[in-house]
Amino acid sequence: MKKMNKEDRDIYSEIFQTFDGLKLSSMYERRMATKPLYDFFQILLRQVGVSLLGLDQNSFAVYHLKTRWSNIRIHLSSIENTRIWDDLVDELSRIRGRVEHNDYYDPNAGALKRIRNKVPEFKEWLIHAGKEYYRKSKNFTFKQSFYQLLNSYIMESESIISEFGEKTPHVAESDYSFMKGKEGYEELKELTEILRQELATASTTEDLDRTDLDNLINLVKIISKIRGREELLLRQSICPKCGGKIVETEKGFGDPDTSFGMTYRLGCEKCDYTLHKETIHF
Repeated sequence: MKKMNKEDRDIYSEIFQTFDGLKLSSMYERRMATKPLYDFFQILLRQVGVSLLGLDQNSFAVYHLKTRWSNIRIHLSSIENTRIWDDLVDELSRIRGRVEHNDYYDPNAGALKRIRNKVPEFKEWLIHAGKEYYRKSKNFTFKQSFYQLLNSYIMESESIISEFGEKTPHVAESDYSFMKGKEGYEELKELTEILRQELATASTTEDLDRTDLDNLINLVKIISKIRGREELLLRQSICPKCGGKIVETEKGFGDPDTSFGMTYRLGCEKCDYTLHKETIHF
């Protein structure tokens, strides 16, 4: 594991300066302001994940914000209460998603400032928790490290299966050469079941064999490819579940004279794949 260096700290300072130099009174600059905030979180999570938690750099590089945070949470949950930061990450992810998929979306200046003001505290907390994890992990046996890593990827795989369902999703269809037949989505489901059973019956006395390692390596490869392809499709506003178009919709409900509200959704126009959904009551 490599240490966080001065160059990384300079990157964070430059990101702060970029955000602070924007005029949040301008809608266009408010839209621009989401980029440095998002970059800050992405870089910080990647650096801590790889340097202090021992996560795979190549896999982590293709993950979007919520997936990166999910992986960080899995590891740090034994050290700190990670849920206290869920709302902050979710809010930034939601704003960034709306900016990416709606050319006219106007981010709230107050929300951007609130995230910006929380960043130093979040950064300090994350690095402290990461260092504490690193300190404790040095005493892990190889088997302890293996099973902790295995559990994190099983949880990520189960999240993918829950998100996309039983049928092979668009992101893993056979027209993508890396996802043909048994080497793709079906194998992901089978490996997840096998490895979950392996984890449930793990023995502290039996040695790991080559099959255990190979299964984990294959699981990591498939997860990385699916998440990387998902990110590429979303950048093109293509639904990774069915291939439909990602759109933003707003639908009013109720009686304007008594109780009225609006449901906002960012997701596929054809299926239930949803990036964000919220209901506002007026």
